[in-house]
Amino acid sequence: MVREQGSKGEQTRTRIVDAAYSLFIQRGYAATSMRAIAEASGLALGGLYAHFKGKEDIWVEVFKARHPYHEIMPLLMAAEGDTFENLIRDAIARTVQALGKRDDLYNLMFIELVEFGGKNISSVADQLLPMMPRLGLKLFGKKAKLRPISPVTFARALGGLVLIYHLSEQLMPPAARMLAPHNGLEEMVDIFLYGVMADDEPSRRKHD
Repeated sequence: MVREQGSKGEQTRTRIVDAAYSLFIQRGYAATSMRAIAEASGLALGGLYAHFKGKEDIWVEVFKARHPYHEIMPLLMAAEGDTFENLIRDAIARTVQALGKRDDLYNLMFIELVEFGGKNISSVADQLLPMMPRLGLKLFGKKAKLRPISPVTFARALGGLVLIYHLSEQLMPPAARMLAPHNGLEEMVDIFLYGVMADDEPSRRKHD
């Protein structure tokens, strides 16, 4: 949907990005031509080139505009919990629910990885870095006895848990889904927080 804000030029760029996004997801990057993007945007081909040098430039804008961090970061900042554990559980539940509504997610990421080798991910990381201190204060503000793990490793593990759960939900065959426990996400969060060893049972942990 075109967002009616900013200058006319900005609105036109947004319309182009929105149209290109739909085409990239439906057809794939390689099968989407500049002419198709122009037509879907309601522009002549020359008008499209007045705003973007080429298809790759449009993709960069699509990737940055549609990256899931736009939805995930506010959800993480809005997570609630009176303990570190409850805060993490709420943050993960909110994120998994949001990603469940993104049918385009893997198309978006696969195009970036296959067509561009992930080179545009760094531009998204640049946008994320200024938000990290606030998120760190949010997540680690609860007093808890934690292992000496770097924030980067923690973030990778947390993100990996969410993505693996979401991806496995998409790919799980019906037979396996019938055997899966209804609280599968909670069990995976337990593993994230406490591991799989029986002698590391949460009830045996002492939190400060």
